[in-house]
Amino acid sequence: MLPKERSLRTRRGDSIGVWAAVALVTLRLVQGIAFGGEWGGAILMAFEYAEPERRGFFASVPQVGPAVGTLMGNAAFLSVTLLPDEQFLAWGWRIPFVLSALLVGLGLIVRLKIAESPEFAVIKREGAEVKVPIATVLRDHLKPVLLVCGGFLGYGAFSIIALTYLVGYARNEHGVSSSVTLVAILATCLIQIPVILLGGHLSDRYGRRIIMTVGPLAAVLATFLLFWTVNTGEPWWIVSGYVIGMGVLFTSAYGAQPALFADSFDPSIRYTGMSLGYQMANVIGSGLMPLVATLLLRGTGSSYSIAVAIAVTLLISMFCLLQLVKIAAASSDREPSLAVTPSTAG
Repeated sequence: MLPKERSLRTRRGDSIGVWAAVALVTLRLVQGIAFGGEWGGAILMAFEYAEPERRGFFASVPQVGPAVGTLMGNAAFLSVTLLPDEQFLAWGWRIPFVLSALLVGLGLIVRLKIAESPEFAVIKREGAEVKVPIATVLRDHLKPVLLVCGGFLGYGAFSIIALTYLVGYARNEHGVSSSVTLVAILATCLIQIPVILLGGHLSDRYGRRIIMTVGPLAAVLATFLLFWTVNTGEPWWIVSGYVIGMGVLFTSAYGAQPALFADSFDPSIRYTGMSLGYQMANVIGSGLMPLVATLLLRGTGSSYSIAVAIAVTLLISMFCLLQLVKIAAASSDREPSLAVTPSTAG
């Protein structure tokens, strides 16, 4: 975003070197902390404002955010690439970043104007707020936090491999152009939007248990399908593998997870509990899986060893999700969920 290239250089004319990496890591850390709160807050506002019998669907709506964001970001970038090279390099590449800043401003306005959710409003009115939620969560609710972490572990591992690692693997090992995998990922994001919403709806209609059993098993199948199609090196097979594997099979339970995570905690510590578990899963699954994949490929010589590792994490996720179903059911029996009524909505 700096106006001149020399702004990135020191007075001696050298590049900023290691400070570029430091700045990038620092910004990613800040982004991660911010996203942890953003995701949990968005889920809970949708979840707690909805009628109990529709919470699976409404909690799935924020889950389409990454897919929509990927589509919008790439659309913005592809639009500016239509500019002449000189204009693109001089100022055109900054346009998507400026537009994203406008979206941040819009989001800030929404946050400042939206009221507290009905359940949290009742907690505040009754003086039942937890003063230090993180301490309470770690002391009294560590089990559901770890189960949320385990429940999303395989999904984080699958996503990072599909969206980053396999792009380089397909190019380096099979000579597949990055444009092919980009088209595959964009088509996948387009398909994921209705599938995520459908998963949330089906969890309301048929219950969380069946979705959390079938969904992870479908994701295991998607893992091997995706690796097989990428290993063919054929563009149309790769696109099909992404669309069917990641777009449909992998995503089938993705939309139903937020409502299950929210139902697993008391309203007073729900925000902290589910956000902590979710971000722990991202750090472990998304953060470590590329390194694990590199070591496995180097050690075995077969990319299917990576698929097996992801499948194991997905089976762990299935076990954890089914345990959360039991916790949520027990919590529901003890405390009937608060519906949105005039008295609770203020």
